[in-house]
Parts: sequence; structure tokens; C-alpha cells
Amino acid sequence: MKNSIQESEKLHNSQTDTSLKRRRNKQLSTVSCEGKESKETSSSWPYPTDYLDHFETSRHALTDIEPALYRLATHLGKKKCELVVYDPYFCKGGIRQHYKDALGINNFLHEKRDFYADIKNNVVPEYDILVTNPPYSADHKERILDFCAKSGKPWALLLPNYVVNKQYFQQATAAASDAVSTSSTVSPIFVVPGEKYLYEHPEGTGHEASPFFSIWIMHLGSSTNQVAHWWQKKLDKDLSHPARGGQEQGQLKISRSVDHLRESQAVPSWKRPNPKQRKKLKMLKEST
Repeated sequence: MKNSIQESEKLHNSQTDTSLKRRRNKQLSTVSCEGKESKETSSSWPYPTDYLDHFETSRHALTDIEPALYRLATHLGKKKCELVVYDPYFCKGGIRQHYKDALGINNFLHEKRDFYADIKNNVVPEYDILVTNPPYSADHKERILDFCAKSGKPWALLLPNYVVNKQYFQQATAAASDAVSTSSTVSPIFVVPGEKYLYEHPEGTGHEASPFFSIWIMHLGSSTNQVAHWWQKKLDKDLSHPARGGQEQGQLKISRSVDHLRESQAVPSWKRPNPKQRKKLKMLKEST
């Protein structure tokens, strides 16, 4: 785990893969239902897009949070297959198959729509939990956290680990906790993978390594504390299984505080510079 985090932090201030940058404005090559190659440009989406944001969540990342989805469904009096999951950020739709095949969830709301326009027009669909890997560019991370915190509904976001050091994250999670009708503070569940997540690009270039170490951040409303307690017991039981022999390496871990994440080196202990500061650091590096 430490090696993965250290590798992530080294990449943190490095340039994004130059080959991806060269392809930023290139047309995306896709395969149609008839098996013929087709072309899609940025105009194929009814909202602004960035080529470097076109990475779909992997099956590995989704199966990591399956226990929480199962337990949430139980708390809602549903079977897992009846859970209504909403992912508002559409890339190519390939993630639908992961939900169906790997998670057994059929009620997955994921359409090529302008999420922010839907919020403005008050036409966001009804759902049990919002689960998404939002675009990491511009202010998408801030906007989705703000929406989730104000929604009063369960959510799970796959975000770069440095986000937990941001003020907008602290404000959003505080608002989410305040929205829960309980006398105690309800902190998010932080899900740290045993190994770095890979992502799937619709261009068909295979798995691309993210320059960030991503973690799941989940807030399940009034069910959060109960789900976290049940999940931790399950992880402890899995760890004690003879097949694992008590080996923690490569095992998913959950945490309930940012301080604990820092102590375990699951997130950077420093605050990521803003874009202006990063540009200045880059110029200094190039001049030496």
C-alpha cells in the first residue's frame, strides 16, 4: 500500500501522459453495434467535454463497494438487484455491463444528458444512491460534492485522494452530516483500494494509469455508521481467514477520518497546489 501511495504522490505533480495530451482533440474511434468503426467528436455529447476526462470506472473499482451497496439495499428494505443507482456523468455507457454482470444491479440510471442542466431544470431522476467517478477537470469535483451534500441522499464518489485536503470537501461533508437526522456526527466512509485503480478509455487504448491514487468516498445518510460497522467486521473476518493468513497487503481498507487516512499514508499529508501554483512550480522545474 505504501509503495502505491508513494508512487501516486510522485506522479502527483508530474505532467499527464503526453500521448494523451496529443490526442485531446482527436476524434474518438468507436465500434458500432454492427461492428463497423465510427467516429465521435466532442459535439457527440450535449455538454462540454474534455478528452482527458473520458475514463470509465473499472469493474474492480465497482466490486470494491459492492458490500456497501448490498447492505444499503437491506437497510432500505430492498434486494440488491432492486437498488436504483444513478450515475449522472456519461462517457460511453460501458459501465452498464459492469453493474449488470459484476454487481447484479439492473436499475442503473446512466444516460447521455447534461447533469447540470437537469439540476437547474429540477429533472434529476429519483434514485436510492448516486455512484459516480466524476470528471476530474475544471470544477466538477466541487460541483458534484455540493450536489450530493445538499441532496440528503446516499452517495459514493470515486475521487483523487488529495480531495480530502480541500476546503470544499470539508464543507460538503459537514453539510452532508448536518442533513442526517441524528444526534451524532456522521462521517463519510473512505474506501482505500488494495491496489491502484485502472481506468477504461472509450478509444480502445486499454487500461490507462491515472496520475492520481483514487479512493471511494461514501455517505449513506442515516445508514452510514451501521453499514461501516458491518463492513469493517466483514473485512476483519476475511482477513482472519486461513487463506489470507492475516496478510493485509493488497486488501481493501475502510476508514472514517481524514486523520486516519493521513496516518496510514492513504492520502497526501500536504495540500495540493492550485493551478497557478502548479504552473509556477513547473516553470521553475523546467528552468533548472
